[in-house]
Amino acid sequence: RVLAKPTGGKARIEAEILQVLG
Repeated sequence: RVLAKPTGGKARIEAEILQVLG
């Protein structure tokens, strides 16, 4: 997972992190 490029938006990255945290 590459979270270095906030191209899709910061909200999307936060959602990805939430999924990882479960």
